[in-house]
Amino acid sequence: MLQKNKVLFFGGDGHKFRVQAVLKGLQKKGYAIVTYERESSKLFESCAFAFCGGYRSRSKKFSDYLLQKYGLHTIITDLGYIKRSNGPRDRQGYNQISLNACGWVNPLPKPQDRFDALGVQLLESNYKDNKTILVCGQVPGDGQHNLGVKEIETYLGSEIDKLREKYPNKYRYVFRPHPLFTNMTLRTKVDGFQLSTIIPSHQAFSEAHAVLTYNSTIGVEALAKGIPVICHKDAHFAPLANTTSDLQEELYFPSLEQRQDYFNRLSYSQWTIKELEEGLFLDHMLDLL
Repeated sequence: MLQKNKVLFFGGDGHKFRVQAVLKGLQKKGYAIVTYERESSKLFESCAFAFCGGYRSRSKKFSDYLLQKYGLHTIITDLGYIKRSNGPRDRQGYNQISLNACGWVNPLPKPQDRFDALGVQLLESNYKDNKTILVCGQVPGDGQHNLGVKEIETYLGSEIDKLREKYPNKYRYVFRPHPLFTNMTLRTKVDGFQLSTIIPSHQAFSEAHAVLTYNSTIGVEALAKGIPVICHKDAHFAPLANTTSDLQEELYFPSLEQRQDYFNRLSYSQWTIKELEEGLFLDHMLDLL
């Protein structure tokens, strides 16, 4: 149990309703909220941990600084992974609680109860015969990656080039831009891309042999539906996915037991507004702070 009872709050650009719910939960657990105004070693050293309500590049730099210089961990809130909250009136949807980086899954073993409550079924491997790899774009500047447009385009294009080199003439590649950012063009050495229409992910999955993404939550959806994922090594689901630096003769797909363990832990990394207000998330993070 942490001995200090102060939490350093340094804002961020997240939704106010989510931030207020976390602050309420922290206070309910007995923590005093101290708002960051200026550099103060004495203040930082008096805090148990920090809280950031949103995670863009400036917040990330400050969070990294607090951890490296003062050993101060930062709790971050954002959209949930599964059945995510749709706004301040949605008290049933889920909100992400991460540690030191947006897009984090609790590393400690967790029971299956919260996953079962989601009503999500983990499907067996669901490979498609048509050999289509669904390439998924993301919104530039999102806190989960903090990449710009060109960086995302270049990354996805480069990954396709590597896949084509490893698996010549084996797959076709269909690009699905993120519905909130459709103005994206992949940068590759090879022509021949098909631009898919902006359709819900579950429809896009119906033709996918595998999914390629940087670290989008669509990778989580694919793993639940039994579809192999190719992603960046820093994605929180990377241990269950393929990376182009370590490709096998066939794309890897994890066992049901491996996925169940991951989804159990993920379910303890997202919370409803009511649960945030109660501070329940903190009970499962204190050993990590």
